[in-house]
Amino acid sequence: MMKFYEFRFNSRVEKRIASILNFANCLIYPIIVTFIFLTILLFLGLRKSWPDWISLAMYGIAAVAGIVMAIIYTSNMKGILVGDDCIEIQRYYVTNFHFIPNIKIRYEDIVSIYNSNQRIPRGSWKAKKFLIVGGDLSNYVEIVLKGGKEFNFSVEKQEEFVNDVINRMQNVQNN
Repeated sequence: MMKFYEFRFNSRVEKRIASILNFANCLIYPIIVTFIFLTILLFLGLRKSWPDWISLAMYGIAAVAGIVMAIIYTSNMKGILVGDDCIEIQRYYVTNFHFIPNIKIRYEDIVSIYNSNQRIPRGSWKAKKFLIVGGDLSNYVEIVLKGGKEFNFSVEKQEEFVNDVINRMQNVQNN
């Protein structure tokens, strides 16, 4: 049986601001990548031989990709989907630090999971690696995988979420 837990924010205002920033990020990110790519080609002298309409077409494709990414971001729920064999972190946006918008974690790969109430300073590296923009940096779930990779995020019904994942991890180990 699958269960869904929504990401938690400190307030509705913070959630709305994060939503707007992430929408803009989804919209603008492909255009910025295309601009950087075309600028590099220009400096290497590779763009001199093709007509300008190719560059405009690339910007048009990037704009359409940005619009599609933004629509996908706004139309899907964001949170953690807990399944029988894995959990899926559903973010639906691409950031500078996380190029995979949705992350699947198998229970066998989890070394530890716990609620943390250790305050993360806003400008710290750990805060920048937080999976959601915003969120509660003083009350969050920390998942450590084999190899030392960490995931930090805040979810609604956090105690229930951690207990659910621990129970499912034990079920997978017993089978």
